[in-house]
Formats: sequence, structure tokens, C-alpha cells
Amino acid sequence: AASNVAVACQVPAGVATLSARGPTQPRGENGVLAFPPVAELEPGKTALYRVVVKGTEPGKHRFRVRLTSDSIDEPLIHEELTHHYAD
Repeated sequence: AASNVAVACQVPAGVATLSARGPTQPRGENGVLAFPPVAELEPGKTALYRVVVKGTEPGKHRFRVRLTSDSIDEPLIHEELTHHYAD
């Protein structure tokens, strides 16, 4: 089992968070949307995190997600580059 599994999303300027849900209630502050840790995640089980964002300013924006757990030495990081266009 993985213990203290936490997810944090870095929401760049020019992108607004429309909704966020997961196994724990997220908190947003200073461009970071953080989900408090899940105490234990059993092998073969899934924890689903869903964050819906909308571009508010044209340009290229990087959305970064960081997963940490007591079970891993280094955080897992995934980054998505999106180009938003003006209407």
C-alpha cells in the first residue's frame, strides 16, 4: 500500500480553475491547488483527481501536477503545455 498520497497542481497565471474534486477536498492558494493526503491507497486501487481549468489569457501555459507519497523517494511530476487562443 502507498501511504500519505498527496497531489498538488500548479495552475499558471492566465488559467482559471473551474472545478476540482478528488478523494480529499482541495485547497487553492497562490496558484497551487493542493489535495490533502490520502492516508493509505491499497495495491490495485485507484484514487481519481479531476481538475477542470479554462484559459483566461491567450498564450502558452504550463499546468504541472506533483504526486508525493511516503512510498516513493522523489515526487512524480507531470507537465502539460497548452496554447490558449484569444476569441
